Amino acid sequence: MDYVSYRSLKLLPLLAVLPLFFGGCNSDIYSQFCTPEKVEITCLKLESLEDEVSQIMRLHFGKIAQSENCVFTLQGMRHHVDACQNPVANSVGSDFDGYVKLQIFHNGTCYYRIQTDYKGREWQSYMEEISEQLKKDLAIN
Repeated sequence: MDYVSYRSLKLLPLLAVLPLFFGGCNSDIYSQFCTPEKVEITCLKLESLEDEVSQIMRLHFGKIAQSENCVFTLQGMRHHVDACQNPVANSVGSDFDGYVKLQIFHNGTCYYRIQTDYKGREWQSYMEEISEQLKKDLAIN
């Protein structure tokens, strides 16, 4: 009986570490209001340096998009990690291949931002996910 209890105690550290290996593979969405002041958003200027990002933004926010007269600017971007130079990340493997991010600026100052990491799937589905979450968080139709 003592042998069984000792053996199970030896497995305890392994069981405690397992969630760390499997918990890092989900795609959490991180969002934050940069300012405590809540303002109704009735228009958006859309800005992105990438055509594919711009297309997704127009698809989700085209109804309220305006060009130069709006005080709110929605900037979209994606970043793909080509080569990681971090020795720790290289030894254990990276949990992501890149990230997608949307930021809303009010008169040039950050108002709200949202981003998520992506791995494996195409990044476009992650950009659509955070676009929908942004619309919910800010009550944009």
